Amino acid sequence: MEQYAKSLQDVDAALNRLNATLASYKTVPATNDDTATSPSAQTQTQTPRATAAGAAPMASPVGIQTGERRSPPDNRNVKDSSRWPMRILGQSALWAAWMALREAARRQAWGRGAEREEARGSWKEALELRATQTSLQISKEQLVETCNCVPEIVALRDYYPLCMPLYIVLAQKYMQLGYPDLASAEAYKALLLSDAIQDTSDENHLEACEGIRTVIQHQPLVERISLLKTELHADVDAKHGRPTEPDEETDVEVDVWLREHYLLITYRLLSRSLVLCGCYRSAWECISRAHKLYSTDKELGDIAYWIRAYVATSLNLAVDKPGQPWVPPRTEHGWDRVLHEAGHRDPSTWPDAGMVRREVYPWNPYESDRIKELDALNAMMAAVAPKLEVRAVELPAFARGFPYPPGQAVVTQLGVFAKQDLAPGEVILDETSILTANNKLQDALCDACSADLPDINGPLASSIVGCPDCDVVFCSHACYELAIACYHPAICGDDIEAIAKDVEPSQAADSLYALLLLRTLAMAKHRDCHPLELSEVKYIWGDFHALPFEQHWHAGTAANAMTGVARALHHGFPRTLPFSFEHSVRLPLHMLEKMNVDIFCNPQYDGWVLNTLYAKFRGTASARLSGRGGQAVRGPEVSAVHAMWCLANHSCDPNVSWDWGGSVRFTVKEKRVGWVDTAAETRDTDTDTETKRGVAKGQVRSAAGIKKDEEVLNHYCDIELPVQQRREWARGSLGGDCMCARCVFESGGGVVGGQQAGVQQQAGVQQQAGVQVQEQEEGCERVQVAELAAKQADVVAARPKKEARSARRGKTRV
Repeated sequence: MEQYAKSLQDVDAALNRLNATLASYKTVPATNDDTATSPSAQTQTQTPRATAAGAAPMASPVGIQTGERRSPPDNRNVKDSSRWPMRILGQSALWAAWMALREAARRQAWGRGAEREEARGSWKEALELRATQTSLQISKEQLVETCNCVPEIVALRDYYPLCMPLYIVLAQKYMQLGYPDLASAEAYKALLLSDAIQDTSDENHLEACEGIRTVIQHQPLVERISLLKTELHADVDAKHGRPTEPDEETDVEVDVWLREHYLLITYRLLSRSLVLCGCYRSAWECISRAHKLYSTDKELGDIAYWIRAYVATSLNLAVDKPGQPWVPPRTEHGWDRVLHEAGHRDPSTWPDAGMVRREVYPWNPYESDRIKELDALNAMMAAVAPKLEVRAVELPAFARGFPYPPGQAVVTQLGVFAKQDLAPGEVILDETSILTANNKLQDALCDACSADLPDINGPLASSIVGCPDCDVVFCSHACYELAIACYHPAICGDDIEAIAKDVEPSQAADSLYALLLLRTLAMAKHRDCHPLELSEVKYIWGDFHALPFEQHWHAGTAANAMTGVARALHHGFPRTLPFSFEHSVRLPLHMLEKMNVDIFCNPQYDGWVLNTLYAKFRGTASARLSGRGGQAVRGPEVSAVHAMWCLANHSCDPNVSWDWGGSVRFTVKEKRVGWVDTAAETRDTDTDTETKRGVAKGQVRSAAGIKKDEEVLNHYCDIELPVQQRREWARGSLGGDCMCARCVFESGGGVVGGQQAGVQQQAGVQQQAGVQVQEQEEGCERVQVAELAAKQADVVAARPKKEARSARRGKTRV
């Protein structure tokens, strides 16, 4: 107790300084009245922060004080003890805070505990967050209520945008609903807030501390006293890695609650969600950071075990060998040995990307009913393709392993049709898009349309226009004006030109998707609207599955909540959207920060919005090599999204070709592709003699040209590839096997009754996110991981006696 001797002598002075803090907590009344005022009885009204475009203001939550939210002082170098009084050093602060809280509890008879009981909904859950909570499971009866919590928490964050517990609660809700990808984004934001709380130089430090303080002040005083008392008598030299003396600017009680509860919960959520998304390398980085602070936490240790188990399973290391049945290791070190023997002990070699759900989220109000907006779509189509129109088509809903309810075996989607006969070689669509991207930093491309810039020594060199405020160039004054009107002011001079540029060929596609996202975010910021309301992306279908959410959702179990067996926290839905922590979470947030967008105060840029945009881009964005002498080995370098072009359904026997260089154009094919019969047998093509002709043994070829009312068939892949490679592309881009008439024929299924039937089959798979192959892969994964867990349980149950004998012999087994 010698270290507290001086602190005891200064208690009176410390208490005087703490009185102001406790007054701000409303635990010590500012008057002589011993009765505390309930927040729900406050009569003042609060003007909420500016909401996202189209968002309605919310009512003040029960248990939240509705007076004007204090702003942090402008000059952070001035230590104003009357406004931010809890700035005393080390153990003196802990000792004084503990004694002051005891006095407040005696005077108020624990009045604050009653207020905590008045809190409802998500705010109450934020108040009740504790590190001892582990379950993330809900029942089907709680599904609707949990979904409704998502917009409720977003509305709460409008009042306290930097309140770390609210981000944790939202991440928990996402995990309960089966969205670990969305949970990882919210948990990562919570981790950023924890860094801001611990870094007094961070621009968000004071407001982030205030966010936690708001939650702390509604906690029972007895618990607050107990926590401070425990901290006071703990060996803080070894306590969670914190130094003996906190920084002078550290709010002691905020620091204690952060380390004891909120930071630990955040690490658990982030690492677990990344494991369930297949981002094992990122999950390991998170666990490694957490272990430095919480080396004895059992839940973190269990997650570390399962990271290694999943890595070994994904690399096909956890398999039986001839005469040697596979027995899973019981410890992390055992998995280390397995990975080391296979040359994968280094986490940098581990997989770091996976698949997540691709759907219209239950709380998403921005996905338009495209069938009801056909008039608007056809007005847009008429501007770029006067001879075409958009129509509704009924497509079969193929989803093996994911049965649709009766009457919902078909889905209604869109297609592009000819309004008159179209001759071979005729250009029928010419569309320009501002939603473009290129991943080469030094290539001579227009920033707006991504067309090649004119030769600087040629006659058109004078048409090149450069932005006077940055180094960006445009191919013409028209493109410059279009960029200024649509997006460029949002990113001009923000030092983002090098983001996702000049990447490795294997990362070229991901970088282009990220850059398309950047362009979309810039357009939304400049136009001051929600990203999903942009006309350039509003009508694009993201290959979402159409499984009814409430009917199909099923709860996980308590056991697989920890182990992640069979990806249970995805709750049985198909996972067809590629996801990586780097490109789906960290890079977009970095982009927004570069654009001077506050990632905590703008819910229109939340993770589910970014995922929805990525889903719209994948499978619809066109790509090409830049420059006049590009080589395919470099990977795609330029990409664009054309809202009308991508409405045409895919077929591996398209009736149009397309090219893109500033604008994308449809040209009616003069010669259709020949179908190759893998069995080398002549097919009977009499089912549609006008459009099919046997051209060789084992081949058929469609007639060129497009008849009136015939569907325009686009292609999103290299149609010269064999069927196996085309289907491999489809699984990566659309999420399932291509089921167009040609692919069915060439895979040995025979001629489908007419081209249109094949298109419907393909579009059904495309629009339903290709559940068939994904279900096979998921089923295989279920077997692998379920067997792994079962064997693990058997080993644990069967080995105690063997371990005892080994111990007596001085041996250890893993």
